[in-house]
Formats: sequence, structure tokens, C-alpha cells
Amino acid sequence: MPVAPSEALTRRQALRLTAAPFLSNVLPAACMRAAQADEGGIFTLPASADIGGRPTVLARVRGHELRFLVDTGSTRSVLDRTVADAIALDLRRTNFTARGIGGPLPVELAVQPGMELDGLPNPRARKQLWVLASGGFGPGIAGLLGNEFLWDWDVEFDLPNSALRFYPRGTAPTPDGARVSRLRHSERYRAIVQIELDGVVLRALLDSGAPFSSVARRALYQLGIDANDGNSVQVGTTRGVDGQPVLLENRRFRRFAFEDETLDAPRFAILSDRPDKRIYTGSHIVTETDHEFVIGADWLNTHRVLLSPAEDRLSFLRVGNNPIFRVPVPARSG
Repeated sequence: MPVAPSEALTRRQALRLTAAPFLSNVLPAACMRAAQADEGGIFTLPASADIGGRPTVLARVRGHELRFLVDTGSTRSVLDRTVADAIALDLRRTNFTARGIGGPLPVELAVQPGMELDGLPNPRARKQLWVLASGGFGPGIAGLLGNEFLWDWDVEFDLPNSALRFYPRGTAPTPDGARVSRLRHSERYRAIVQIELDGVVLRALLDSGAPFSSVARRALYQLGIDANDGNSVQVGTTRGVDGQPVLLENRRFRRFAFEDETLDAPRFAILSDRPDKRIYTGSHIVTETDHEFVIGADWLNTHRVLLSPAEDRLSFLRVGNNPIFRVPVPARSG
């Protein structure tokens, strides 16, 4: 049925309706608490967990308050294309591509988006943001706050207390009693550490954008496990930033160890590799296979974690008695 011109939505109105979940799922301006700096130049931001327990913060882009996922699995800060159009950002085409689990995604740049986290200096994010037509960041999530911004600081994830603390780079002290692990590939905006699973050393990516910790299916061979032995529980499928499905299973292992923190008989999600051997961890756009394990937001929610890229150091303290890892389970029928 034809629509009369007076009844038709303009393109801008249509985009705003499409982007409504991003633009409305934020606190009113009066409720948005500014980051507070103490005498040592330490800024504290309130952090809210999304439905998957992942840390999110509020930011302003061209005066619009939006919710961003704080994502140590993403090298770049990213904005969803629908949101970029709705708030009328100027976009520039590039020759770059970002890869999700199913194929390449074209990258555009939002130049001088003026992104602000109240009170927190962030010159990188003010200059440019990557823009992707993904829609896969999660309900109400407008974009990702990635490592090229986070790496300008020492960042403490105090998710049990709903807080993020930003220290001037290289100044944060290691908390008393904390376990310490060396970061690898931090010069490439990657937070890679070593863990042991069933006595085998694996490379693990710290990924605050992944709702649960997981093992790459291809790593089962390294562990001496037959992936088709019938001991994995089929959970279903999940989707990456490019909307492509990936098989999801879970499986019990004998022992997990991260430094001297150990857990017997843990159960972890198993995520199937795509043919190009890149793996999906829950949030970020994968550009390399430099890890076989993902330490997700479930682990972060049971620890105080200090990420110190300038010193290639990750420090962590166990908090509370909640289970460390969260495992996806099959949906109930009926």
C-alpha cells in the first residue's frame, strides 16, 4: 500500500527509530556521574554490567549519551553504523576490513566524533572511531571501547564493586597479595597471558567483552582430547559481530591453573572454529589466532584485576565466593 508523503518517515527519522535501543538505553543526563580524579590523578568510572555480565560505561558522542562495552578483546574503539547514521556523524570510507567469524566487514571512520567519558581525558577516541555495520555488540550497546584507548592507562577492573579505575600509565601499584602474570603482545594492543588446562600450557586472551570463558575447539587436539568422543554437551549456536552462527558446546576438564590460582574439574564452553581458523570470543573482531583460550567477563566479575600494559603486567585478586566461571547450557524445551 503506497504511503502518502505526509505519512512517510524521513530517512533521519527512520534511522533514529532503528537506533532507539542504543539511544534510549542510557541514564538521564542528571544521573550520569562524572569520573572523579583523586590527588594521584586516578579516575573512577561507574561500570554497569549488561545481561552477560560484561562491563559497560556511558559516553557522549556529539552530545548523545551512549552505552559502550569496555572490551579488552577489541584492539579498536568501534561504533555501530546504525548509531553513527542516527546521530549524523561524518563518515569516511577506508580500504580496511575487520573480520568476524563469517567474513570481512568493511570499516568506515567517524572523524572527530568528539567522544567523551565524563572527566576522563581520551584524545584517541575524540579523534576517530571505527564504524561497522554489525549490530552484534549486544542489546543497548552502541559500540566498543577498545584497547587503543585503554592502553593509554593502567586500568583496574573492580567489577564486584561496579567500578573501573584509570591510573596514569605505568603508575598503578600491584595490590598486596595479588597474583601477577606477564602480558604478551601488549605492543599490539593484545592482552595475552599463559594458563594451564589439564597440564598443557595455552595462550589466553583477556576479553572483557566475552560473557563467558571458553576453549577453542581446535585446542582440544593439543590437550589430547578427541573432539568427537561424545563428552561435549551441545548447547546450540551463538552469533558474532557479523551475524554468522557458530556452534557452541561445553565440556568438563580436569584442572585449570592461572599462576597459582587453580580449579579442579572445571567446565568450559567450546567454540567451533570457522574454516579460516579465526575464533569468536563473544564480542571482538578477531584479526589473528594468537590464543587458544579466552578469559571472559565471568572471571573478571569474581576478581579485582589490574591491567598494566606499560609494564606488561596483569595483577589479580580473588573476590568473594561466587563460582569463577559461567557455562552456557542448552535451552530448556517447551
